[in-house]
Amino acid sequence: MVDKIPEEFRTSAGVIVSVDFEEFASGTGYVVFKAGDANNDGTPEYILSNFDFYSTDITTYSVVHSASDPETFEVNFDIKFNLQRTIKGDLILSIPIGTYGHDQTVTGYGVIVEVSGNIYHYDGSTETSLGTFQSEQVTGGTKNVTKSQIVTMKIPIAATKFQKDEILRVEVIVEGNMTGGPANGIYGLGHDPRNRNDDRTDSESAGNKRKVISDDTDTIMEVQVPFDRDL
Repeated sequence: MVDKIPEEFRTSAGVIVSVDFEEFASGTGYVVFKAGDANNDGTPEYILSNFDFYSTDITTYSVVHSASDPETFEVNFDIKFNLQRTIKGDLILSIPIGTYGHDQTVTGYGVIVEVSGNIYHYDGSTETSLGTFQSEQVTGGTKNVTKSQIVTMKIPIAATKFQKDEILRVEVIVEGNMTGGPANGIYGLGHDPRNRNDDRTDSESAGNKRKVISDDTDTIMEVQVPFDRDL
């Protein structure tokens, strides 16, 4: 059979790229990363991924005993770039944080939690801070009560080039304190990309292994990273 399709209709259409107008105007495109624990041989390894994975531990937490003796712990969430990329714009960070009032023999106290930290460019030997953040305080966690919420912070990032194999690091410093006491309070943060409920128990026999993120609060920790678009 003779091919009768005119030549001008044989050319394949080019790829159509859909770009949000605000991204086009600002020259920035966001990629959403979620934080979690990829535990290896019992050692926590905190990572960022743009895929939803099951975090080994849904939360990370610690114990505070007195208003005069606040406690802190630090978690670093890393992602290594396989290509050269440039970050520029407002990084948006959302973290579920919460508390539980564990002491059954004391009344009139509350547990306080807040987060702070840095966004780092890490080249394998040196951390360079690109911006800092500080959340509001979440006060709750009275006797037998879990109190949690998601705190969101916007961190301006100046144009920063990441070479292949360099790391974007989100350092999270979690601080727990008390109102009243002395008593025992539990404080921590959630980080499960699959948004499962905190699997710690509410049972008194569990001691310090209580849930710090209530079932009505998401456990997803999300980092929206602004990448420079060369359009």
